[in-house]
Amino acid sequence: MDGLVASLVVIGYRFLVPFLILRYPLAGIFLAIAADASDAMIFEATGWGLFGGGANYSYWDKALDIWYLFFAWLAARKYWLEPLALKTANVLFWWRAAGVATFFLWPHRIVFVFAPSIFENFYILWTVVRKRRPGWGLTWKQLALIISIAAIPKIAQEMAMHWLFENQTWYFFRTYVFWWLYH
Repeated sequence: MDGLVASLVVIGYRFLVPFLILRYPLAGIFLAIAADASDAMIFEATGWGLFGGGANYSYWDKALDIWYLFFAWLAARKYWLEPLALKTANVLFWWRAAGVATFFLWPHRIVFVFAPSIFENFYILWTVVRKRRPGWGLTWKQLALIISIAAIPKIAQEMAMHWLFENQTWYFFRTYVFWWLYH
């Protein structure tokens, strides 16, 4: 498969997989995350095609990220009954969306340190809570704990990927996590 075909395949599955979130909220988000994580491996093996290297890839990647997060936000609006969780999801999703829009206007990746995708982790955590304890009410204290659990690793990830080790993250994962795919 050449880079152009790979680009079209990646765009196709990254566009379609998020629809699963509406039917399968937890499995769908994990499949969307896997689709997001797999594209760099595919491009490294086949060439960057439409993405022409790495520079354009950041724009496509962030657009497709916000696409799957949008479906998670829709699923939250559809399935979540807890008002505090839903309001929090609204704030966190639109905060990230504003960060992505800012990145498109001012292409400096440090934007993502200030608009991290905490919504993604919050969505996963609250969806798990909903499955394990349906009808469970959310207090401000519990929300603070859930947000801390969601935010701390995500902010660290965003700092590492988009500020401290910009453009080196994939090399780390390829060399130390997915080494078995490349040797």
